[in-house]
Amino acid sequence: MKTNTNLEQPEITTKDILLDKAKMVIFMLIIGLVVSGMLVGLSTYTKPIVQKNQKLRKMQKVLDSFAISYTKDNMAQVYKEKIKVVEKGGQKFYKTSNGDIAFMFEGKGLWAPITGFIAFNSDMKTLKGVSIMSQGETPGLGGRIKEAWFLNQFKNLDYKPKLVVLKASKSPDKPNEVDGIAGATLSGKALQKILNNNIDEALKQLEVK
Repeated sequence: MKTNTNLEQPEITTKDILLDKAKMVIFMLIIGLVVSGMLVGLSTYTKPIVQKNQKLRKMQKVLDSFAISYTKDNMAQVYKEKIKVVEKGGQKFYKTSNGDIAFMFEGKGLWAPITGFIAFNSDMKTLKGVSIMSQGETPGLGGRIKEAWFLNQFKNLDYKPKLVVLKASKSPDKPNEVDGIAGATLSGKALQKILNNNIDEALKQLEVK
């Protein structure tokens, strides 16, 4: 007995095609809603953690600008005991009991924004120090602006008439100059501009001439 291999295939109608497409769209919508819900839930869960870490990092960088010693365990307590926050002209300033004062700076670096803190000594004539909170300069070159050896140069530095970041081939011979980073002259000049602009604005708010 021969088997009929020419079985009649069911006809696929336009209605069937549209129904399949509708099912696919509904499926994708459901997947999208599930994923969105998971992301919202994750964001809600992690948001307080992120905010806490940002707050702690800001405390750390404020203390660094003043060269105040702390440990990971006592940082928050040291900050609470040593730092008083005041606001003037819409800008926050961070003060110590001996009159040193710091403020947050920000500006456009060579490749990305640079933020951090600048601290003045109580005489308001020299810097107490500078700390970097965030930067996106080239690793191994401009990114070295966050390294201790570079930032230590700003301690007790005169900021008048202006701060100057030299080329790496030159040696500082004035009280307002710091040694630059090899291969990162433009990043150094960008930081120089940011610091000077923010210092000028802070001095206006503090009414220091």
